[in-house]
Amino acid sequence: MITVILCSMQMQMTISDNLQCNIASMEVVAQCSSSMAVTALKFPVASKSRGRPKLQIKKTAIGLQRKADKLCIPFSRKSVQQRQIGILRSIVKDVRPEDVTADNPAGVKELMLQPDDLPSILLNEAVVLDIVKPLLTPTAWKKLRNAFAVHKKADIWKCSCCRKDTGCENCVECDSCLEWYQWQCVGMERAPKKEWFCYACRLLV
Repeated sequence: MITVILCSMQMQMTISDNLQCNIASMEVVAQCSSSMAVTALKFPVASKSRGRPKLQIKKTAIGLQRKADKLCIPFSRKSVQQRQIGILRSIVKDVRPEDVTADNPAGVKELMLQPDDLPSILLNEAVVLDIVKPLLTPTAWKKLRNAFAVHKKADIWKCSCCRKDTGCENCVECDSCLEWYQWQCVGMERAPKKEWFCYACRLLV
């Protein structure tokens, strides 16, 4: 009887020891697996926060640029190259003014040579037409000079928008391209008190 009881007690102790070993093994496996899972994960490199970037050009709620007037350059402060492009932009067709160079001059077909089609910028005393001579073929330059002579003699200043005569007082000149516009064509009710730039020049900035 005593032997049976001792055997029973030994069996219970063996079962208890096995359970403790199993529990300890499970805890070790769980710790190993969790540490392996963490080390196996790849996290992105932390970047230093610098705050919200500042825009050089302020924009409206719909993404349009604000205060474009400050980015336009008056004709009087433009470089020679900028003046050349400004003049070419008003007299060339079917070609980008920036593509016209001394090595790739504009020909007769690329110019508007009708006296009535010539822009008012050519009549401005601040414009020296000769600066575009190196950018035109000899024939194109000769025809442009002849058309300009007729245009200057007629002394007709037309609105760049509606192409009507700007003989009335209610007109304004763009300080960048030197083209004239009637007030009603640009939505103006009174003469500007400071530099004014047309919509076409504002789009270029």
